[in-house]
Amino acid sequence: MMLGVIDHDGDRLTLRQVLWRMEGKQYHDLMQASHIAACNYNTKRTSHTDKIWHWKDLHPMHASEPKPTASGRQVIHQMAAMGSGEWSVLPGYDVEGLLPV
Repeated sequence: MMLGVIDHDGDRLTLRQVLWRMEGKQYHDLMQASHIAACNYNTKRTSHTDKIWHWKDLHPMHASEPKPTASGRQVIHQMAAMGSGEWSVLPGYDVEGLLPV
């Protein structure tokens, strides 16, 4: 069945090569479907403020994750507030101004 998906008769291919080809074909098919869905949505937008979708926004292997809302400095201060206040830094790392006093 896998050889039928990749359109190959299976001569001199290892199972690993067949799986690589099958994953590549599935990725390509999903990319084409994502392109079509994004184009379809973008042509039917009703306002200029609606989001413009890219194929990577709809592809399951490229779905964008939400960006972090806090900076590294804010995260360190939040961790220090929850922790015991005892911080140790590995030698060679400069964190002046990051750790709360």
